[in-house]
Parts: sequence; C-alpha cells; structure tokens
Amino acid sequence: MEGDRSMPRRFGLILAVLLVGLASMGGAASAQTQTQYPVQESNLQTDKTAVRPGEPVTVTGGGFAPTSSVTVSFDTIVLGTTVTRDNGTFTTTVTIPANASPGSHTLTAVGTAPNGATRRLTATIEVLGVSAARSGTLPRTGPGLATPLAASAVLLISAGSVAVLSTRRRRA
Repeated sequence: MEGDRSMPRRFGLILAVLLVGLASMGGAASAQTQTQYPVQESNLQTDKTAVRPGEPVTVTGGGFAPTSSVTVSFDTIVLGTTVTRDNGTFTTTVTIPANASPGSHTLTAVGTAPNGATRRLTATIEVLGVSAARSGTLPRTGPGLATPLAASAVLLISAGSVAVLSTRRRRA
C-alpha cells in the first residue's frame, strides 16, 4: 500500500522536473535565436554635417557582407541603393530631398552583415533653410521708396514748369 502512495508522488516529481527542463530549454532556445541575428548598429560616415535641401552628400560605411546591397534613406525616404565592395565597404553620393524641412534628420544605410544579420548604420545631418540666392530671388533690402520718390520727382518737375511758365507770361 505504501508503494501505491509513493507512485503518484514520484510521477508528479518526474513530471515537474520534465516541465521545468522543457521550459528552461525553450527559454534558452529563444534567447539563442534572439542573440544569433541581432540588428547590428553603428555610425555612418558623411562628408558634410550640414546641407541645404537638394544638395548632394557622400556617405561611407562598412561591416556589410561582400558585394551585398545597401539601401540609403533620409528619415523614411529611400534615396538610393548601392552594392558593397569585396571587403564589405561602400561609398555613394545621395541627394537630400528638395522639400526637406530645416532641422536635424537621420541618414540610414541598411544591408546584410557577413553573418546574415541586418546591419544598420546611421548619421545625423542638419538641413539648413533655403537661402534667398538659391531660391532664385534676391533679398529685399531697405524700404520700398521707388514709387514715392518717382511721384515726388514728377510733382517737382511739374511745379518747376508751372513756375517758369507763369514767370514768362508776366514778362510778356
């Protein structure tokens, strides 16, 4: 009878050990999956730290798989795609969108690392406001006095003409 009572305890203990073992293996497997292919992040190199809308900027990066595709974006706008060299590096020139708003923006290069993980390089770039010279118009300087000055000149010439004519009529 004593053996009958201990049997369910042993079975329960074995079942508990198996469940704990399975749970820990599942956690280890998922942890291993998460660390096997993490997104690798690093800095993207640029030839300029500040640009105006519509200007080109050269970006350089590395650590990618050889001859793999790399997509370069400005915030969420894709600017272009390039292919890495045999050593996993790239250099390409992209153009900042003409409608980019002034302020701080992010350039991103995304591709595949040699181990198959996603590799993301980022750089912060400052977009400056559009200058008046680049917008095709000259800046307005000083008050707009051309019309009042022209009207004053016409009035003075008219007044002088009237004065000269009235003087001649008196003499005649």
